[in-house]
Amino acid sequence: LCINGLIYTGNVGDSRAIIAIDAEKVGEDGGDAATVMALSTETTTAIEDERKRIQSGEGRIDESGNVWYGPVGIAMTRALGDSVMSRAGVIPTPQVTTFDLIQEVTQGGNSSSWDCQVLIGSDGIFDVLGNDEAHEFLCNIMKTSDKLSLDEGCNVLVQEARRKWQNELPVDVRIDDTTVVALEFTVTI
Repeated sequence: LCINGLIYTGNVGDSRAIIAIDAEKVGEDGGDAATVMALSTETTTAIEDERKRIQSGEGRIDESGNVWYGPVGIAMTRALGDSVMSRAGVIPTPQVTTFDLIQEVTQGGNSSSWDCQVLIGSDGIFDVLGNDEAHEFLCNIMKTSDKLSLDEGCNVLVQEARRKWQNELPVDVRIDDTTVVALEFTVTI
């Protein structure tokens, strides 16, 4: 949600939203001029308040940071519709963050127009690709193929994440969910 230049992001779970400002400058002059920032925070036990809430409930946290209630486990501290895990301290309340897009773009220089790209992806994308890497990969794919739509570019990004899962993990480990959507827009002041 964007109102008056403020981007509000609500997140439950371990998905992520990022924004790249000056997204079109990727690859120009051999470098990435885009500034990539997180719009959301994954709700996991890595966050102290999240961990404390789980520890005060009936759940337990394993060495990987997963939350367990009896034989059921998940990798997040907030989830929609998971009534079983509510006894473990998992809640459906989204963590809301605010990003001041106007402030961010105006502190970056004298331009009056900035190209932006927002990526929203599941943990299957961002567990194997960092924020900058996911953004750069999508931009480079879009630049090398004039015929790809943004949706098709996202599909190629998903294929890359799946390839990384297959190459970097033991054969018996399943590939996590790999979903991503992207939005491109220009901010003009």
